[in-house]
Amino acid sequence: MDRPSVHYSPRAWVEDRGNYVANDWRYAERWPPPGAVPKRFYLCGDASLSPSAPGGSARSYSYDPHRPMPTLAGATC
Repeated sequence: MDRPSVHYSPRAWVEDRGNYVANDWRYAERWPPPGAVPKRFYLCGDASLSPSAPGGSARSYSYDPHRPMPTLAGATC
């Protein structure tokens, strides 16, 4: 059976996640699917997403490949 190459389930944006059953796969020829409306979200200090601009000071992260962050799992590459 030939189906479009993009398949997805809208489970991430349903309101009633408690009663949701993941049997609603949808198909599209491209991503984002036709009719999708872009929305801007902001990363908050507690790692959540918010549709309104967060208040407070900005957070930053400095990347230095010569001083990698230690991990519990060890080297993964």
